[in-house]
Amino acid sequence: MKLDITTIGYITTFEGVIKINVKECFFNKNKQLVFIVKEGQGKKAVGKNGMNIRKMERLLNKKIKIIEFSEKPEEFVKNIISPLKSPEIKLQDDVLTIKTDSTQLKALLLGREKLNLKEIQNIVEKYFPVKVVID
Repeated sequence: MKLDITTIGYITTFEGVIKINVKECFFNKNKQLVFIVKEGQGKKAVGKNGMNIRKMERLLNKKIKIIEFSEKPEEFVKNIISPLKSPEIKLQDDVLTIKTDSTQLKALLLGREKLNLKEIQNIVEKYFPVKVVID
């Protein structure tokens, strides 16, 4: 992870205001600022009724998404695709398969030209040597 001055500023502000250590910070395809926080700190980072997120969005003048890290790739992917109701996620032979019967949910997970799937894959491969597929 390569950090520039701006990203370091975002991380410092987040850690100072919310009092939680950030594992990583980056912008996603929607120009949303994404913070990956350590395991078990997701709820505290969001705050009661999303209070901490709203406070940070006002402070930084950016849309924010918080993803809770997990040592289990299945759980981590579930946290990435949240708030979507997570379908069945299985890890087998370095392939993480997201199974869903709903075509609407499948469309949301894939995105136009598979951009959402590529974004999920890019985030996951920073931490785990697995390939993400949607079935």
